[in-house]
Amino acid sequence: MPQQTTTGLAAVPSFERSALRHAPDAARPERIDTLMLNVGLRCNSACPHCHHSCTPQRTEVMSRETMFQAIQFAQQVRPSLVDITGGEPELFEQLPELLTRLSEAGLTVRVRTNLFALGRTTNPDLVPLLARHRIQVLASIPDTVASNASGRDIANGWGATLPVLKILATLGYGEREGASSRRLDLAYNPPLGQMPRPQKELETEFRTALAPHGVRFDSLLAIANMPIGRYRRQLESRGAYADHLAELAAAFNPKVLGALQCRHGLEIAWDGTFWDCDFNLAAGVRPAAGPFTVAEALKNPDALGVRRIGFGPHCYACTVGAGSG
Repeated sequence: MPQQTTTGLAAVPSFERSALRHAPDAARPERIDTLMLNVGLRCNSACPHCHHSCTPQRTEVMSRETMFQAIQFAQQVRPSLVDITGGEPELFEQLPELLTRLSEAGLTVRVRTNLFALGRTTNPDLVPLLARHRIQVLASIPDTVASNASGRDIANGWGATLPVLKILATLGYGEREGASSRRLDLAYNPPLGQMPRPQKELETEFRTALAPHGVRFDSLLAIANMPIGRYRRQLESRGAYADHLAELAAAFNPKVLGALQCRHGLEIAWDGTFWDCDFNLAAGVRPAAGPFTVAEALKNPDALGVRRIGFGPHCYACTVGAGSG
């Protein structure tokens, strides 16, 4: 198996030094606009770019006790958005209750989905529940039509994805205006080994391709693949990890440092631990200063004032193009 050379990795500049050189306060969170809850790592897929290496066999799952602590914390800090992720959140048995309690507490909530599980969920009431509580949806979409998007490509290549988008459309998702409108955003990862093309360019392509099917959406997020988890192992097997990090570092855009997710958010993992973002959770990069668990923060809310973000080399992927914000 090809091996990475220490020299190659050493040639990649420290992300923390790069960030602090341009923004001395880059390691300090500004506020908690987004509170992310990772409810577990079980997923119906095993995508090659998955930073958590999720599979149907993963057993990590949020307990009921931790779920209620997360709800209590959300009510305490009142973020602009509570963002539910995984794994695949639809496979979390307590999801309907979690969504209902957060919504009834007056919080804006978003669920991330690959659409496949949403279309095949054993809970037929889940999609109507999303609409009833005006839960936002962030849907990951295939890259099969990105380079040559057309209505035919989508109809032939998206399998179970397109029918679910159509169902969401009938419930008012993506309409952008009107009393029935509900927010639908799309998340796009480029093919492995490629940088994402300009976000506006991709957004236009997908709007044009989906319109004939009656599907509209609010915005598209082009997200660089993170060199962690399953993708990192693939890069390492080809001896390409150091080169890829160097490519990301060369594309570093300091203008997006102020908008990074970690500056304006916080994540609670399935076990109640705090993380600066979902990527740091996958990479095992803990916050540089506490609190480190939701239970600790509930007992001492003032501890949030000493938080300091932890950085790793994968953070360069959040500063490519328009960034992770």
